[in-house]
Amino acid sequence: MSPSFRKKKIKLPKTLGEYLKSHREARGISLALAERDLRISRDYLESLEKGEFDNLPADVYVRGILKNYAEFLGISYKKTILPHYLRERGIHNSVYGERKKRVDITKKMLKTPSIILTPKTLVILGVLIFILGLGFYLWYQFSAFASAPELTVNQPTEGAHVNTNVINITGKTNPGVDLLINGQKIDLAEDGSFKTRLTLQEGVNLVEVIAKNKVGKQTIVQRNVLVTLPKVVSKSKNIREYGVEVVITIQNGATWLSVEEDGNPAYDGTMLPGSALTFRGKNSVTITSGKGINTLIKVNGKDWGVLENTSGVVRDLEITKEMAEKSR
Repeated sequence: MSPSFRKKKIKLPKTLGEYLKSHREARGISLALAERDLRISRDYLESLEKGEFDNLPADVYVRGILKNYAEFLGISYKKTILPHYLRERGIHNSVYGERKKRVDITKKMLKTPSIILTPKTLVILGVLIFILGLGFYLWYQFSAFASAPELTVNQPTEGAHVNTNVINITGKTNPGVDLLINGQKIDLAEDGSFKTRLTLQEGVNLVEVIAKNKVGKQTIVQRNVLVTLPKVVSKSKNIREYGVEVVITIQNGATWLSVEEDGNPAYDGTMLPGSALTFRGKNSVTITSGKGINTLIKVNGKDWGVLENTSGVVRDLEITKEMAEKSR
């Protein structure tokens, strides 16, 4: 009598890419939306989800991308994503990285006829390269952490006088640091440069830019900017021309904001407390706010209070013409 066997399905653990992708799709978030909200290249997000580590930037940048992506998806970075990434990156480097290094070293040595390639010579060279590399790495890390980050703010200049309440903040700092403008975190380019819009209130505004490294060392640059808005002589627009008018005012703290008018981008930047902007659309105005409880809205002249009673992100809240008409 032949023995009978039971078939049992074995559920393999998800890779880091599969884990990120499943959480993103479960929330109904497309890569295009993630790219826009995080301001991270879609190519990098796709490479993470496919596990293509060779297409990603240096490790320090990847960790920053993963941290922002995890917070965006509502996943614990330290407890879940970072250990998963370190394990898979270590396996990838062991299989591909070290093999490539050995091949590169061997090719360079073969090009130098004055060196006799014996096993002893290779061992000595390998030890020397390792010691020099380790020494340079430790020196670089110590230098980076022991001193405060470099920070240059090109715009605005100190004492600038402008006649608009929306200005550009541009400059450069060290890659990998945290950059905050009046307490609102701003994403950096790979080379450490940054550019973002800031909405001020009328009068004198203090713009504070802080660059902070991983050990808490920070550099602060402050600029005083005077805003004098031109007086409005007359209001020629009739509400019937646009259907939806939304006035957004910020309270309590600097808040990042993204707004679309009839599906077209109208604003993407940070607003300071007390500042206000007006948006109009024929059919709709869509709002994404970094802090819902800081964002006050008035629709067609009627006060709607805070965008949402949460200190977190509120995404793609659409105010349609039909909703606005009820506020008249």
